[in-house]
Amino acid sequence: MEGEEEYIEEFSQLPSRTGKDVIDLEKYARLPRTNTYENVEAFLEAARKSREVKVLFIVAEWGEGKTSIYEGLLKKPEVIKSDLVIPISTKRLITHIKEKSSYFSDTASPGIRFFACLLYTIKDIIDNDLTQTSPFNKILIAPKSEEQATMDFIWKGLKSLFNILDQDSRVFIFLDEFEDIVDESVDIRSFIIAGLVDVINGYPRCLTQKPFAGRFHLLIAATPPAYERLVSETYTDARRFFGQRALKIDLEKLDRKNAYNYILGILKYCWEGKITKIPFRELGMFNAIYLSTLGNPRSIVNLIEMLLTRAKRRAPNGKIKVINPEDFIQTLSGQKIEVYGGEVSLLDKNSLSMLYSKLEQKCKKMGIDVNRCIDLTHLLLSNLSPLSIEEIKQKVKLKEDLLIYLNAVALSFGELWNIEPFIHFKKVAERADEVYSRLKSMEAPPNLSRVISALEFYEFDQENLSLVNQLFIPHQHLSELSFKNRPLFQNYIDFFTSFSPELRSEDEITVLVDRYIFDKVEKTKEDYIMLSPAALNIFYPSPSIFFLDFIEDLDKRFEIGTKIMRNLTDFEKEFYEGVIKLLEDGCERINIKKNFESYGFKDIEVINLSYREVAQQYSLRTRVLSPLRISEEKLRSQIESIAKEMKTAHIPLLIIFSWNPLPNEIKGVLETFFGPGKGVERVFYYLELPLTTIQCHQVIGYVLAQKNNYNIRRERWKARASRIINEIRFEDDLENFINNGITAGYTIKQLVLEELKPNEVPEILRTLLITDGNIKERYKQIRELEDEFKIFGKEFPVCPKDFESENAFEKYVNELKENGFIKESDGALKVDYTPVEKRILAILREYGGSIQKDEIDNLFISLTSYGRPITTGVYLGMLMERKDVGFSEGRGFFLRDIKVLDEEFENIKRDIQSLKDRYADFPYGFLVSVKQ
Repeated sequence: MEGEEEYIEEFSQLPSRTGKDVIDLEKYARLPRTNTYENVEAFLEAARKSREVKVLFIVAEWGEGKTSIYEGLLKKPEVIKSDLVIPISTKRLITHIKEKSSYFSDTASPGIRFFACLLYTIKDIIDNDLTQTSPFNKILIAPKSEEQATMDFIWKGLKSLFNILDQDSRVFIFLDEFEDIVDESVDIRSFIIAGLVDVINGYPRCLTQKPFAGRFHLLIAATPPAYERLVSETYTDARRFFGQRALKIDLEKLDRKNAYNYILGILKYCWEGKITKIPFRELGMFNAIYLSTLGNPRSIVNLIEMLLTRAKRRAPNGKIKVINPEDFIQTLSGQKIEVYGGEVSLLDKNSLSMLYSKLEQKCKKMGIDVNRCIDLTHLLLSNLSPLSIEEIKQKVKLKEDLLIYLNAVALSFGELWNIEPFIHFKKVAERADEVYSRLKSMEAPPNLSRVISALEFYEFDQENLSLVNQLFIPHQHLSELSFKNRPLFQNYIDFFTSFSPELRSEDEITVLVDRYIFDKVEKTKEDYIMLSPAALNIFYPSPSIFFLDFIEDLDKRFEIGTKIMRNLTDFEKEFYEGVIKLLEDGCERINIKKNFESYGFKDIEVINLSYREVAQQYSLRTRVLSPLRISEEKLRSQIESIAKEMKTAHIPLLIIFSWNPLPNEIKGVLETFFGPGKGVERVFYYLELPLTTIQCHQVIGYVLAQKNNYNIRRERWKARASRIINEIRFEDDLENFINNGITAGYTIKQLVLEELKPNEVPEILRTLLITDGNIKERYKQIRELEDEFKIFGKEFPVCPKDFESENAFEKYVNELKENGFIKESDGALKVDYTPVEKRILAILREYGGSIQKDEIDNLFISLTSYGRPITTGVYLGMLMERKDVGFSEGRGFFLRDIKVLDEEFENIKRDIQSLKDRYADFPYGFLVSVKQ
């Protein structure tokens, strides 16, 4: 790497891992807590005016700074005023519950028993932790005597507590780490939750009566799972007191900008504000720290401590080594850190080893310096921000063409993990704040600010020891990339969605980037590059772990999330199983049923979908394909095999769930096997439903958690599944496919018949086939045929339905028109083929001329209306009337050969002529029979 090893003055101090020095730390490193602090202070003010017990839940994950609310806010005199704040750990409370709950058996009230245990915990804290602190050193809570009533103990304890305070002063209990109840037995958990609910509801009563009314309140710091456990186990009470006497606030998350400032603040704290140079060679390492820790403040502190401590060991006394990319990689490789209460491994050593080996192979083959290539890789893995091409060449001392080395890296990632590892940017020439203000004046869409924030990175101002924001944009229009280079386009989509989950729509992201930013800003000519989210996910934790919250145990969540991120394409089987689970649990209007059908010696899988619409239901047979590793050769073979099985099992639709949209060459393969031939109706169809990386992680994660028998929150998974189904628009796309099938002919629509029965429709068609003109003309022709050929008392095949008048005939014709069987043009009736008839003929041609009725029905989307199935029977009858289709018991329905029809017609003509010749001179007479 560029430059010799560099050293700076050693740091003076390191921040506390537990947040005890938060007040001093916040002088330099402030978390984005403005809203939280305002909400807490508003709660304190409301509690001071209340006569009831007020409760505030501060909800955040492990390490996000719940405890620092006490250290950084509730210890400030200007905030707490004359009130008293007592910090209590939940584990300590649990200990007293286990040891002393039996002391309070003289009452059955959960609230009174819980409060008595809480009072004992307060006594323990004051007697052992706060004896030297005023005013706690003046408080003496007497233990409960054996004969003493519980309420008397509580009353005297409260009196001891409040006697040393002003009459207007309150006591606020800060109950920390409430998540500790989750690991306790059901009895302990029930004792705490029932007791807490009772206290909130006003028990013991003395808390809402003079002299203690409105003077005792609770702030409870809890993780989301602990809070949800409380809410779920008190569901009937939750609606009553949550939002009234019990409130909840969520701590703000660290975004990239705040994380950069927080890291810089921590470094300033370490040098007591006298920092002259940041101890990282690359500012983009800030982003690597942010991604490594998923923005968890406590983990950021721990990681910085780890890096600085290692750098100190590598330097002379009184100095610290400036951390370069190689140092960064070596220090963090294989390290396990706790993030949000779960353990993650950074820069996986096995993955790095595989990458190094592959790079060595590529470099030897391409005749380039492997050490320079590894230096380049270390730079890209440690500096997670856009780097200019010239800057990279300078940093890794490259005189050759950098593109050759980048190509070696790209090929290595592609062969190992089947991903495109880079995204490319241009730098915006204007200042970021200028762009912000100009775009805001345009009344832009709400998500534009999120897109801009994703594109914002930072440079370090050495003079002012501060960060200067800088905007970058994709190197070309995303709309162009979506056609030219789909994998690269998807990298950009992943880049935005991983930064902000609210950015879910590809179309929206494309419009916001292209129309509102790319076309509106001045760009530099120089190219910038950084690793794509797909590449980073192999070595750093992904935000998608947050979306695996249906896995109850946090460690298991991180274990599965990390496994998926590093080897996503290895889980094709689990992805398929997950897609089926996704359909089963995420669809509101669709029922899914998977089964296997036997055809000879082969079992073929069929996914039956039933789509509900008010009083009717559409049913169709489908097949599901879910590729993760896209290989044209492999997919061609797979698609060909599936196409054959679909034909054998009479399955009309293939649904493809893929990781990101399929490349154009794969779509070409699909058209080869599913597209119609020239001049031929299409028989088989496919739907493509691409999933994003985050969606794939959730689908696979659910299956892996099931296979490992990990505890799963079913309702949370179902909510996630439902959201994914909505995001990929599965139900909407299926509904559109069904509706389009009415025009294309594969959807059987409901018939609205009042005058006719379904089996009479083909008979009326027969009448129309042998007549022509408008209704009046056709009716006249029917009467003429009747007059000439009808034998009284016998059925008349030309017109099986008896028309008493032209109006009656017109009613029947109108019903056929309303149901789309015939059309009217300039008054003349046309009996063209319906879309369903055309499809039946296409199916018969596809299957070599003959097929059974149930097999034909399987190739349609059938309708059940008010419990009555509607199939192809009417349309087959119509085709038989047209003489296009015949039927026999052995063959089923078959295409009639025009030559055979022509021969049959000629035979009939000869028979008629023979009869005419035979009776030409035959004298006719009359025979009359009269009854006596």
